[in-house]
Amino acid sequence: MTDAKDSDYKAVLVESDSHGAASHGAAAYSYYVIPTQPRRRKQCGSCCCLSLFAFVLFLIFLPKTPRVYLNTLYYSAEGINQAEFVFKNKNFYHMEWENPDISLYWIPYDVQTVGSVCYGVDDSPCESNFYHHNICAIKLGEFQSDLRFKTNARSITNKNIDMLSSSQQEAACAAWMILNPYANQPQRMITTGSINSKGDLIDFQQIKVSDEYYYLQ
Repeated sequence: MTDAKDSDYKAVLVESDSHGAASHGAAAYSYYVIPTQPRRRKQCGSCCCLSLFAFVLFLIFLPKTPRVYLNTLYYSAEGINQAEFVFKNKNFYHMEWENPDISLYWIPYDVQTVGSVCYGVDDSPCESNFYHHNICAIKLGEFQSDLRFKTNARSITNKNIDMLSSSQQEAACAAWMILNPYANQPQRMITTGSINSKGDLIDFQQIKVSDEYYYLQ
């Protein structure tokens, strides 16, 4: 930026209020430095507006990872057969989703008794080989689909996905879990898996399903 010259500015002399210091017998004055050129007067304001506009655009188009989480489980006497998942698009552009593959697990409480129907012939301490906070997670089934759909910008969409695969042991364990709550506490579950997600500006590829606790009410 070019250094300012003396000729670019002028001093304006303004007389103070007559009821102020002037009442003591001497006039008081204030000095203001004002740019003489109109462009220089507007330069600072234009730069600030431009910077603010660029910052707003950056926030709007900054990619925000979409979220997927479990909302509702549907079950019958045979066990869990369907689930409703929430697909949250936090971006200011459309998203395309496809091929969800999500597994559902039960997380028993530390001293909770687990029915024998939840165990197979495997002698390993944790058949699923999946531990969550040092607790063996018991698999209840898997939701998998060739589902493909689009969502609007800044939107939340609910979709039902059928349980594609559930072994006889998993179905029996799910039924046992539902019928045997622990100390009137809601049963804890967790999901793992992914779904392909692509936006108008970026391909997120496979995004991870939220793995926080879900409670069966």
